[in-house]
Amino acid sequence: MKPINQQGYILTECLVGLIILTTIGITLVKTLPTLLQIQQQLEIEQAIYYKLYELKDQSFFYQTAYDFPLEFVNPISYTVIQKDAKLCATYKRGDFTDKTICF
Repeated sequence: MKPINQQGYILTECLVGLIILTTIGITLVKTLPTLLQIQQQLEIEQAIYYKLYELKDQSFFYQTAYDFPLEFVNPISYTVIQKDAKLCATYKRGDFTDKTICF
């Protein structure tokens, strides 16, 4: 049989552990939508960078000429322009602000 003080100590440890796990769970649930939104934004930017690289590659190695601005709709609607020997894409983010990335 365990002493009475030890039983109280074990109960206190269990309660503290439960409080910590609950706090961690609530924090994860609150931050999960933000993390998913950031992941989606990074995937969109990666697709746009890939398209810019493809266009630059075709114009440099295959001497393909383009009439800028170019409009694309996949994965989202964005416009590609040529600026100072760079290709730049402008698109609207989820918070309705314009973002320009250049390659």
